[in-house]
Amino acid sequence: MLEHKNKAIRKDYFFFAEIFLLWLVLLAINMSTIPGANLSTFVLMGCTVAALLIGYIFGSMTGLITSLVFVFVYGSYLIYNVLVSGSITELKVQYVVWLFVVPLGSYLAGQMSAYVTGLFWQLERKSDLEEFITIDAQTKFLNHKAFFAKLEEEMSRSRRFEQPLTLIIIVLVNETEMRTVYGRDGMSQITLEMARVIEEHTRIIDVKGCIDEKTTAIILPGTPGEGAAVVIEKLNNSLDRISVNINGKHKIIKLRVRLGKAEVRKGEDDIFALYDRAVEETKYDLG
Repeated sequence: MLEHKNKAIRKDYFFFAEIFLLWLVLLAINMSTIPGANLSTFVLMGCTVAALLIGYIFGSMTGLITSLVFVFVYGSYLIYNVLVSGSITELKVQYVVWLFVVPLGSYLAGQMSAYVTGLFWQLERKSDLEEFITIDAQTKFLNHKAFFAKLEEEMSRSRRFEQPLTLIIIVLVNETEMRTVYGRDGMSQITLEMARVIEEHTRIIDVKGCIDEKTTAIILPGTPGEGAAVVIEKLNNSLDRISVNINGKHKIIKLRVRLGKAEVRKGEDDIFALYDRAVEETKYDLG
């Protein structure tokens, strides 16, 4: 995980450097086409870009130290030209402003780098935590990753003890339309009621899983296809119309669900083949 994060950050450094170097190249091209262009301005711009890159890649502190070196060198140059050579007769704002722009730019680049690094760290931490999450937050069923792990476990147990096992798939066909009509909160209530109905018509030992927004799966241990057909009939009748409260209003909503089942075949050990057979059967369920 740490290696992945470091690679991502290095890629971020690369893009940051590309943007500023491209800007510097465009500035050089632009200045080369302008008669009497000030070379010193271009050099100062280059120093600013270098300070920004150092601040972003190595952090604010390193960037500020580098900027102090620039301030010392450039400040000495100004003092020399004002007091010794006399080539600068008036200390204008455009001369002095670089003494503040470079350190400030370097500091801000370092702060932005720290912020981006923090975002990467949070994303990695979230990814690590998701590895341990097995429950769907809304339905309280297993999430898809945990469900397939459980399906593999149950199939192994079924083969070992030579017991039947059937997988049921429930597909909510009109999920997209209902989400458009009832919104996110309304769809949340519909999903919760569906989960309640499924719990009501299945056993405690049956394993329920939320595969995606439209698909729910149920593992029926010790149940042959004939027994699963009875469960499917009950679920079909109960999910045909459900009663929910949406925005404080009681509504009876007709669901378009398709159910399919697949019983584990003798010697079958491919969980996805079993799942695909159950999904394929939903296509022939006309409700």
